[in-house]
Amino acid sequence: MIESRASGGGEAEAASLVAIEALGYLAALPDVFARFLKDTGAAPGDLAAVAETRTFQAQVLGFLANDDSLLLAFASHAGHAPDAVMRAYDELAGTRDVV
Repeated sequence: MIESRASGGGEAEAASLVAIEALGYLAALPDVFARFLKDTGAAPGDLAAVAETRTFQAQVLGFLANDDSLLLAFASHAGHAPDAVMRAYDELAGTRDVV
């Protein structure tokens, strides 16, 4: 199955950038990164191929969302409000409320 790529422009692009930042943050924490890979089933060799897909980016932010302390640490490190990270997750996962 072909994964959709993060679309350019607006909120989708901003959400994609947050996810890529988060992936870099996780990669800098070897124990956490190993848990992320195990939990998502991703292989290190596959990351280049899947890192730009919305599905994978949603998995990255979903992993953070499932661990409050990790979410807060990433948000602080990256200079994002935790709710902005969660909005990025919602955008990528397609769970954002449509008004």
